[in-house]
Amino acid sequence: MATTLNTIVNTSLWSMVTIFICLLSGPTQSGERVPAPIINTPTNVEGCIRPTEFMRRNHMHLLTHKRDKTLRQGIRTKDASLSACVDCHADKKADGSFIPVNAPGQFCSVCHEYTAVKLDCFECHRTTPDLDLGTTQAVNPQNKILVTGDTEIHKLLNYLNEVQ
Repeated sequence: MATTLNTIVNTSLWSMVTIFICLLSGPTQSGERVPAPIINTPTNVEGCIRPTEFMRRNHMHLLTHKRDKTLRQGIRTKDASLSACVDCHADKKADGSFIPVNAPGQFCSVCHEYTAVKLDCFECHRTTPDLDLGTTQAVNPQNKILVTGDTEIHKLLNYLNEVQ
């Protein structure tokens, strides 16, 4: 019985010493902090659909709510849509082509890497704006896509804008 008690005390003592050493040698004790991510914000728009602090903490809730309304209830609107986010937050390369928002160092991936949160939106969704629709496309303040042309996709987009 005394041997078992001795083993438990020794094991507990060494465990506490190991934990204490780990805590003392950690970066928070030495005054070092992980630097906050540098986020490239869009320069071509006046502002986001909500204040920056709100979006940092709640964008995932907006997107989840939007997903549920669209997939489960069949309600499709442009408000708080992922495609509108991508349209504003995708950067361009020197040659004018868009860089995917989930590429390393880009708008979405910077914060998701920093917080160690899996970025799985783009397993199904586009990572760059969809500007390959034809002749003309511009985004207005209500996030409606205005298109000109006579192809089926143009007619569909214009119809969807009307029924909102």
